[in-house]
Amino acid sequence: MNKNKAFQSKTRNKIHHPIHRLISKLRGTSQKQKIQKLKLSYHQILTKTSTRQQKSSKIEEELKYTEKILRHRAEQEQLTIAITNRIHQSLNLQEKLNITVIKVREFLKCDRVIIYQFNQKCGGTVIAESLGETEISMLNIVIDNHSFQELYIQLYQQGEIQAVSDVYTAKLNPDYIDLLAKFKVRANLGIPIVKDSKLWGLLVAQNCNNSREWKSLEISFLKQLTTQVAIAIQQSELYQQVQQEIARRTQVETTLQQKIEREKLLTKTAQRIRQSLDLDEILNTTVREVRQLLQADRTVIFRFKPDWSGVVSVESVITPELSILNTNIYDPCFSKTYIEQYNQGRIRAIEDINQAHLSQCYLDLLTQFQVRANLVVPILQGKHLWGLLIAHQCTQPRQWKTHETELLEQLATQVGIAISQSQLYEQTRRQAQREQALNQVIQAIRTSLDLQTVFSTAAEEVCKLLQAERTVIARYLIGEKLWCNVADYHQSPDLPSVLGLKISDQNNKTTARLKNLEIFQIEEKTDFCDQYAGIYPGYLLMIPLHLSSIIWGSLGLVRNKSYDCWQTWEIELASAVADQLAIAIQQSELYQQLEQLAILDGLTKIANRRYFDQYLDQEWKRAQREQHSLSLLLLDVDHFKLYNDTYGHQAGDECLQKVAKAIQETLKRSSDLVARYGGEEFVILLPNTAAKGAIQIAQDVHDSIQQLAIEHSRSSVNQFVTVSIGISTIIPQPFSRFEVLVSRADKALYKAKQQRNTFCLYC
Repeated sequence: MNKNKAFQSKTRNKIHHPIHRLISKLRGTSQKQKIQKLKLSYHQILTKTSTRQQKSSKIEEELKYTEKILRHRAEQEQLTIAITNRIHQSLNLQEKLNITVIKVREFLKCDRVIIYQFNQKCGGTVIAESLGETEISMLNIVIDNHSFQELYIQLYQQGEIQAVSDVYTAKLNPDYIDLLAKFKVRANLGIPIVKDSKLWGLLVAQNCNNSREWKSLEISFLKQLTTQVAIAIQQSELYQQVQQEIARRTQVETTLQQKIEREKLLTKTAQRIRQSLDLDEILNTTVREVRQLLQADRTVIFRFKPDWSGVVSVESVITPELSILNTNIYDPCFSKTYIEQYNQGRIRAIEDINQAHLSQCYLDLLTQFQVRANLVVPILQGKHLWGLLIAHQCTQPRQWKTHETELLEQLATQVGIAISQSQLYEQTRRQAQREQALNQVIQAIRTSLDLQTVFSTAAEEVCKLLQAERTVIARYLIGEKLWCNVADYHQSPDLPSVLGLKISDQNNKTTARLKNLEIFQIEEKTDFCDQYAGIYPGYLLMIPLHLSSIIWGSLGLVRNKSYDCWQTWEIELASAVADQLAIAIQQSELYQQLEQLAILDGLTKIANRRYFDQYLDQEWKRAQREQHSLSLLLLDVDHFKLYNDTYGHQAGDECLQKVAKAIQETLKRSSDLVARYGGEEFVILLPNTAAKGAIQIAQDVHDSIQQLAIEHSRSSVNQFVTVSIGISTIIPQPFSRFEVLVSRADKALYKAKQQRNTFCLYC
């Protein structure tokens, strides 16, 4: 029974084989027919078996090809990063472009790589080139091919690429083929460079000696690279804008300096002729010469004040007993009766005051000064009555002759001219002083590109320049609708500081005027002034600070009420300072942007390798001088290649960004620096830090990375992303090099990576 079951089992097994199934179906047929059908079936079975083997072989080939593609793609990504880092190390556009074409040709192993820049008319010029030794150069060639423009420009503007494996079989426009043939181009790959959504140029790879099938990976590589080239172009253009702004400021400075030099020359010229233009000397010479010519007892010049009182400013007398110099005189009778007549240029000659029918008050005044005869000529400055030139006869009456009156009138005219010249000179001198003072303020502002230093310097200098009690610089925080004081300088130490004080912009008429770029004074107390707790009461001058037409903040100056209101020239000078301050603000912000571009890693936004090397050299020398400890942590993301292979390079980039941010937030001191050292490696420099402190930082970094909980399924040490850290600490000795610190940290990192997710201190 058991044997029968075993047989049946064997029989069933045989039936499952194709041959056995066929034999079972052929029962009842002739032997010849059985043999023929068995042969046919067996051939079919062999064919199917061969097909399966071929499919298996094809799958293996596809796997190998996929592995090759992935390997090439990884190499492409690494090369893209390397080229990107190279072109971002320089701010010179031509250098960036030259590096690009060289590296692309090395990667593609083609005959020529060029960068072609379009002009406004859709023509253009080859501005960068890398080519083989035997090829024709296209550098600086201007290409203005109408067929190329009509057929391909629009496609390039839409982001299309042109991949031509053989120009002679690609059905191109004949004119375009002739253009390519001129430079021996056989295969052509053109990738558009798009900047700010506009077609800037082309990155073109060419084979000259034979045709070429451009691979998708090569095209993808060039497309990624053109994106980085567009960023590099934008960075270079920003740098050029900064340089142009610096050049413009230099030109403004030169112009201002030339103006100051001209003013100085004018001042020197005025000093050389001062003997004849000095007002006091001219006035004293005038009264002396008049008295001698007229043989009068006394000659004076009387200068009016705004209320028509006045003072005897200069005199010449025959005897000291007759002197009335510096006497202040106010006679209401005189002002009511004679001011208007003198203002019209009238000359008054009195031969004898006792016979002239004068008003009693005027007669009493003349008698008081021992005047018997009087000759008065007005001194006019334009249409304004400035004063009087007067000759007195004191001992007896006198009949004034016509030529004496004319002489006095002519001299009075000369005195008026001399006064105008003197005032012009004084105005010029004061203007020169103001320009010089303004220049000093501007120079003081320009000593730094740090905004806080600029604010503090400007507030102090303008306060001293205009003799204000307090100067406040406020910045408008548009998002918060607040005005925040960023600088406060006051002359009196008793005044409380208003630095950091914030004023609401809501329903504030005063700040509304500032936002309208209006310059104005506030003479009375307002709600705006009340918000300056303890600010010195007085006249407030408000000047908006704006970049072009956009409000940035304000410059406010406060003056004690014991002074007059702000004068026009003071407002103009303060406005000039505000303009220079606005330029300094703009320059500082541009400089900071440029500085950030130069020192930051493009991906992680922390310091780059170049800046780290500079900072390490600086801190190494400081530690040598001061003989204090310097610690360095070298960090490596564990199994990062596996992370990239698993999650993709975009996820890898995001991982590095998160790790960099976590490390940055771990550091507490401004002197500590974290930088991207290369690839997935980071470095931390800790000045004035011993090994104990460095170990604490390493522990904190581990904790921070752990808290990120970035999944890493292929890590051999943890389900999340981890880092290994090498630590070295040293007190630099004279003539030693900082490379020893880096080398020790690298060796410590090597030991840490043997265990992973740990740190190791170099001993």
